[in-house]
Amino acid sequence: MRSARLRPLDNVTKRLQVLVAADPTSQSGKAKKAREYGVPVISESDFLAQVA
Repeated sequence: MRSARLRPLDNVTKRLQVLVAADPTSQSGKAKKAREYGVPVISESDFLAQVA
């Protein structure tokens, strides 16, 4: 991932550009926070298709 200039983070912040989740419709705390900040929540397969 670092070769694609991506950096995984442990926390959701306003600076986050995308949240990758097993279930993009998840109601987890991180997914809810991302949506509050307007951060897109995408599936793992969508993420892999975009970085491949």
